[in-house]
Amino acid sequence: MKSKKVKKEAPLLDFSPIILLIFIFISASYGAFMDMGFSARGGAMAGAYTTYKGRGDLVFYNPAGISGIERQEISFFYARPFAGLNNVDFGITSVCLAMPLYTKGVFAVAYSQFNAGDSKDKLYQEYMIIGSLSYRLSRKFLVGFSLKNLTHKFFIDDRSFSLGDETFDSSTNASGNTFDFGLNWKLSGTLTFALSYQNFIKADVGIHDEDIVPSILRTGLEWRKGRIAIVYNCDIRAQKWGQKNTISYGFEWDISRVLSFRAGATDFEKDFGFGINTKIFGDEDLIIDYNYSIPSEISGATTHRIALTLRRGEIRRARTQIQQVPHEEEEYVPDEGEEIIIE
Repeated sequence: MKSKKVKKEAPLLDFSPIILLIFIFISASYGAFMDMGFSARGGAMAGAYTTYKGRGDLVFYNPAGISGIERQEISFFYARPFAGLNNVDFGITSVCLAMPLYTKGVFAVAYSQFNAGDSKDKLYQEYMIIGSLSYRLSRKFLVGFSLKNLTHKFFIDDRSFSLGDETFDSSTNASGNTFDFGLNWKLSGTLTFALSYQNFIKADVGIHDEDIVPSILRTGLEWRKGRIAIVYNCDIRAQKWGQKNTISYGFEWDISRVLSFRAGATDFEKDFGFGINTKIFGDEDLIIDYNYSIPSEISGATTHRIALTLRRGEIRRARTQIQQVPHEEEEYVPDEGEEIIIE
């Protein structure tokens, strides 16, 4: 990826080297549209989230997982990467809306935005718009597909234009479209395997030269017993530079129906977090997820992620299942969406 010239106005002179070093680290390791963690729950498990189901934010990891959603759901997410570094202002926001379709499908739409620089001194932005559809082929096998639009934009001042770099002669932004697909397969009562292939179609977001967003193959294996889950995840990026593989390990303990504890690790960060699930306005669920991340490459920096999720409406699919087996009781399944399993 070509190096980019960003604003160099006086207020930025003291800390622009720090921002540029972080940009160099990000672009040299991953390229544009790197996964900086678009889920507070998934982030708390260091990204070992591919095998999960029942959350709208899974459109950023594995679209098959949204098939576990049984009620209308809207979620809001905010992250502040590398907090603690003086005058470095990065931010990630996203919103996701998901809803069940008929008896076996779920549809979700999501928007995310990454910002470098504040509203006064913007440097760089990335946008993603995602539409996802998942389908339950059987009780144990889920599939999902996503269409994505990726756009990034540089904010260049007059001084940068005057330097004669032809990179931004015609435009300061570019976009491309791509496609994701995934599956989630429950192997046994305790084991689940999942696979997701992101950016399957090449998306060229180059402004002057070709800049292909790397495809990512995610695989995960989850062991779940009662209220405890241990997850192994491997991400493989199809790129010719930087770090191509990431191994992550995640742990989740549903202490009760209300409180969950999470932890995770990779070779470049350690993560911790919690989730709170409470009732509001009667039967509506409000879920609060938080993640505290400690990057190992950049000393003195931490990343904070927080998400609010609201679930409302009837559990349509569960009611259909209960009508089919009227004399059986439902079994509680720890935060796998609103799925109710009838034994």
